[in-house]
Amino acid sequence: MNMKHLFTILLAFLGLATMQLPAAEVPAKIGTAGAALTSMEASFTHVKTVKATGKSITFTGTYYYTATDRLAMHYAQDSEGLVLNADRFFIRRGGKANKGHISKVNQMEKLSALLFACIRGEVQSVADDNNATLAVKSEKSAWVITLTAKKKASKGYAKIVLRYRQDDGLLESLRFEEFNGNVNEYTLKDCKAGVVIPAAKFDIPKK
Repeated sequence: MNMKHLFTILLAFLGLATMQLPAAEVPAKIGTAGAALTSMEASFTHVKTVKATGKSITFTGTYYYTATDRLAMHYAQDSEGLVLNADRFFIRRGGKANKGHISKVNQMEKLSALLFACIRGEVQSVADDNNATLAVKSEKSAWVITLTAKKKASKGYAKIVLRYRQDDGLLESLRFEEFNGNVNEYTLKDCKAGVVIPAAKFDIPKK
């Protein structure tokens, strides 16, 4: 057996060992990795699908996160944008912008808590806050966390699907399925953890 063949077998064995981590232990492992994350930068793709029309819109941009309360999604399209900076927020959807204090806007308070919990890998907390069941699946090099609402509601999410990389626990995609059938899916690529992110990335735009 040559060294190349032996190395291939070893990699396969190590990959299998990672895949076999008991499902019950996965949330804690993801949470440990998320708690240790100080910062992250990535490119992202956001696909928004509206059930009523059956049409999807794709957005792209750059994502920035600094522990524990700063998140910015700088879209390449001027119609969209999101910045969460401590207790301040800025959001632009469909060209309409809004900003203010997170603690004074219930909807933004819930959104902020949800996004940061997903980033930090607090999947059980996300499940509890959304009255959802939690299922774990190992898929290729990622752990897939599926949160399914126990009861239907007029607002909120029927299902949330989160993918975390198995090698370092970083979040790589989020899928939010609303009760009305609308879906927002975010995919992160070229993730860089522990990088220095300029404070200006989290500035609240004036307009």
